[in-house]
Amino acid sequence: MDTITAMMAARGWLDVFDPCPNDPKSDGLAMDWPDDRPIYVNPPYTRGKIALWCAKCSHEARLHPHRPIVLLIPAYTDTVYFHDQIFNHDGEIGIHFFKGRLKFGGYERSASFPSVLIGFNINIGMLDTFDPVWLREKPIRDQS
Repeated sequence: MDTITAMMAARGWLDVFDPCPNDPKSDGLAMDWPDDRPIYVNPPYTRGKIALWCAKCSHEARLHPHRPIVLLIPAYTDTVYFHDQIFNHDGEIGIHFFKGRLKFGGYERSASFPSVLIGFNINIGMLDTFDPVWLREKPIRDQS
């Protein structure tokens, strides 16, 4: 289990759906996401794919405005997708920028880019309860 999913569970968001498991046969972009479970999206950071994941999260959030979706992506705020799918999202949204760089599981060094946690259908106060110090101290995705 990764750190953010564990934090979501600690807040009572049990049975979190992850459309980005470490399974190359699973295509979270093509599948329908459940409407009765919180969603945590830590997509592959492949060039050109992050925009697709942001669009999917925004679309799913509009389909099911009661369901929280948490998205962890690089904080590339100058991109078209960041403006179109996040800044201009027409529903409730929270944006949490991290101070410093996150360390992902399986890597010895911190990421070479800043990260941001986007909460669709989540107010900013709820998103700010994610402790960024704790996130920096533990790997985001455990490899065990």
